[in-house]
Amino acid sequence: MLPVYFTSCNELTMTYVMLSRIRSLEGITILQPFPIGKINSHAPQAVRNELSRLDALANASREQAKEDLLWYYT
Repeated sequence: MLPVYFTSCNELTMTYVMLSRIRSLEGITILQPFPIGKINSHAPQAVRNELSRLDALANASREQAKEDLLWYYT
């Protein structure tokens, strides 16, 4: 069982972070009623920007690792 307590989230960003950690809806238990606005909106632009930045950084790291470790795999 994975308890989810949305009312503890002061803003949408906190709710988004909590939900982003969930890999499956199986076993989730919502502990008490919550306003639908806590989950019924888009992530803030700052969060989307940061996720895009991290994706770009991960891609660049993968490409750099391919180059740096080419000697190892050949």
